[in-house]
Amino acid sequence: MRRDQLDCPIMENIKLEFLAPGEIKPRIRAYRKHSPKQVDLIARSLKERGCIEPVLVDSQNRIVCGEAVVAAAGQIGLNRLPVVRAGHLSDDQLRAYAVAANRLMYLPTYTRGASRS
Repeated sequence: MRRDQLDCPIMENIKLEFLAPGEIKPRIRAYRKHSPKQVDLIARSLKERGCIEPVLVDSQNRIVCGEAVVAAAGQIGLNRLPVVRAGHLSDDQLRAYAVAANRLMYLPTYTRGASRS
């Protein structure tokens, strides 16, 4: 395949933005339940490494993916989080994306020693 055939035209419209955790709204229906321990672990990671992966939001700042990150950021008092707005997708497409993203994370297998420093 040629390089120009591999480009994703939708990606040209995606921009990284920054929002305060309080500006990011919970989604209407949560797909996963995060325990306080999970949120605490994410909060610790945010303190140590910062927020590297943006939260995915819809056109009204509702969370599509990243609820636990937003909860952890609020818990430790972060002023802002990186977000990517998926305003080009319908509600049905966003719902399907969120379900797929949350389910697919359980499928990978890891190579030996992948978690070692």
